[in-house]
Amino acid sequence: RTNTEKVTVTDFNLNQLEDKVKKLEDENVKISEEKVEMIKAKKELDKEVDETRQRGLKGNIILSSPNSEANSTLLKPWTSASGSRETDLDMCIRLIRLKTTVTLRKEDVVACHRLGDIGKAKYSYVLRVNNRTNDSAWDILANGMVTGKIGWGQEGVNFDRNVNVYLNFQLTKPRMAIAHQCRMLLKDRVNKPIGKYSVNQNGRITVRKVAGQGQWIEVKDMEELAQISGRQLPILQQQARV
Repeated sequence: RTNTEKVTVTDFNLNQLEDKVKKLEDENVKISEEKVEMIKAKKELDKEVDETRQRGLKGNIILSSPNSEANSTLLKPWTSASGSRETDLDMCIRLIRLKTTVTLRKEDVVACHRLGDIGKAKYSYVLRVNNRTNDSAWDILANGMVTGKIGWGQEGVNFDRNVNVYLNFQLTKPRMAIAHQCRMLLKDRVNKPIGKYSVNQNGRITVRKVAGQGQWIEVKDMEELAQISGRQLPILQQQARV
């Protein structure tokens, strides 16, 4: 066909063309729906994997003592007059007792390892406790880590805030990111997006909109926390890379 020839509708089968367009549109809708389902399925699978990993961390405590201008780190093993040096486990047990009044038995702790580089200004230890029976030291300590004190009511003994030691349950990376963002939200004293948050020994994170009031709401991912707080969280877009 030369450039002078006219192109007319009769050169095409218009009905066939419309059918092809309709078929392509239907296929595109189907692909889009399948993509949405795949994203939902992946999200649920990620949650199941994270839950499994968190179960494997039950019984793990992170003990930290940051070094700052106000406070020096307490993660320094004692050395006796005879020159014998306190073991890392003995040091951690001593610091936990100093902070909480709870004494872990050495035989209840199956692992005690330093986290991070020794030369860091801020470093911490992870302890794994295998005796988690009712009324054990772990049971008392774990409950205290949720409430901030040992015992209940007015008879409870608060953790000593003057002791530069912090205790946290070890969490998976996604849950660490959620807990970190909860702390950031609590620092907003003006808008008060959340009133309080809590983490228990199972790695379950819950928040309250108003401190001391209302029900505790479980938070399973960053999007849920954003909805509860009414804030677009800074790390929401980076959740997949956490």
